[in-house]
Amino acid sequence: MTPCSLVITNYNGVANGNLPRFLPRIVEAAAQCPHTDEIILVDDGSSDESCGFVQTLFPQVRLVDLKPNRGFPTAANAGFAAARHRFVALLSNDMVPKPDWLTFLTPHFEDPEVFAASAQLRHEDGRPQSLRRVVVMKRGRFKRVAPPGGEPAPEQAATRRYYHAGDAWSLYDREKFEALGGFDQLFTPFFSEDEDLFYRAWKRGWKVTYEPRAQVVHHHECSTIFRAVNEAERERIYRAHQLLHTWKNLDDPALRAQHRLSLLVRLLTAWIYDREFYAAWHTAHGKREALRKSRAARAANLSDREVFRRMSAAA
Repeated sequence: MTPCSLVITNYNGVANGNLPRFLPRIVEAAAQCPHTDEIILVDDGSSDESCGFVQTLFPQVRLVDLKPNRGFPTAANAGFAAARHRFVALLSNDMVPKPDWLTFLTPHFEDPEVFAASAQLRHEDGRPQSLRRVVVMKRGRFKRVAPPGGEPAPEQAATRRYYHAGDAWSLYDREKFEALGGFDQLFTPFFSEDEDLFYRAWKRGWKVTYEPRAQVVHHHECSTIFRAVNEAERERIYRAHQLLHTWKNLDDPALRAQHRLSLLVRLLTAWIYDREFYAAWHTAHGKREALRKSRAARAANLSDREVFRRMSAAA
């Protein structure tokens, strides 16, 4: 039996109702899962009673109390640092895993090249939120798209393992996670930190796999980010971090030239149809010193084109 640590990130989970509603269900699912050996909740500088709620009602949950609020990458990294086991599962406070989810994810690590195995995210009514995706370059940008093979049938899932990016519903090899430096604080407070981490893993020669039989229910309407940040601000951060992800990780000279041309066209034409793009570009450009340090700290063994090829191929 492979013991796993379960890390949950939280911000103001009592005030927004997520902890009273979902933490009991997460703890119950973990109790039914033979792989879950410990539960860690990282409180990211909440201003409500989240810490007291956990300490009083869930003494079996180890609490990591961060002050002040530092954003998702730092909170998640703190959970990994506190974990006892090599394999660490990550959840947000609005997600509830099926009790058997780790039973399906742990066998992926029989392959020593696997960095992380991602579950399938589902709505409460059973509809899928996340499906198999691979990364390609399209119009000078990283894009996650459905590959030609589509979603694997349940009977294929055990032998056909595909790339899929999903930070807070995945199981990780912590030794590889630490070798990569964890989630990059360049992407504080949130968005694109998962795509960056998984892409860096691929460039090191490791694999990120997708397991549709492992399922996590996501109550998307309860998202902490959606409640704390308005839509315009979320869009600005997401688009800025997509630019940073590209600038940090893309090495192929021809693809970098393609990106620069695409970016120039957008900068020259966005005033006509997409003026919000300038705010995103300004945000990304404002992090250029942190970007320089992050790019310098990377270690890559594979080319971008080889990564795209491996992502798209069945293992």
